[in-house]
Amino acid sequence: MIYLGGLFFLALASALYVAAEIVGPLLFAFMLLEAMDCRIVGPAGKLETALQLAANENFDLAILDVTIRGGKVYPVAELLLS
Repeated sequence: MIYLGGLFFLALASALYVAAEIVGPLLFAFMLLEAMDCRIVGPAGKLETALQLAANENFDLAILDVTIRGGKVYPVAELLLS
């Protein structure tokens, strides 16, 4: 568990990161996960790549940007939830 600015964060083993680019709030999330020694898979900027990763690995967390190259990320979210 990590204490940061009055908040406690649970340690995560791995996270899937799907975004066309790493900017703004997504950059902050990426940096926070790295600080927590989380194994980050991605960023996957293409729908096809994100679907392959979601199908072949297990994640404790997924950060999904709605619009990526190849379309919307909804099929990835559905696959992760199944």
